[in-house]
Amino acid sequence: MILLLTNTEELDKRIVELENELLAQSKRIKKLLKDNSKIITNSETYNVKYNKLSEQFNVIKDELDNLKAERNKRENKSLKMNAFLTNFKKTPSHLSDWNEQIWRLLVEKATVHRDKKITFFFKDGKIIIN
Repeated sequence: MILLLTNTEELDKRIVELENELLAQSKRIKKLLKDNSKIITNSETYNVKYNKLSEQFNVIKDELDNLKAERNKRENKSLKMNAFLTNFKKTPSHLSDWNEQIWRLLVEKATVHRDKKITFFFKDGKIIIN
């Protein structure tokens, strides 16, 4: 289940594709700059071409950055899930007294209200008001 939720294979493939596209786009921009320095061209035509190439470069880079962020997010999620399972497996199946380690594994936070009620927010999304 963890592998299913944190798998980055498709992201990795797309990241490689985008990195190659970014490199190719960078080469096109460099070629345009080089050609412009050697050949006299209309500045308006050059600007249109340059702006178009730059815009395409930025679109590719933004998508690449987003995919890398998503990959990092999944990798971090995987580390957290594996750490949780490792710690959870170490705990006894029956609790006879207070166990702070289990408390930290299960409870995300608790909020004490002015009316002395406490709201417990569990890591699985459940909420209990006491």
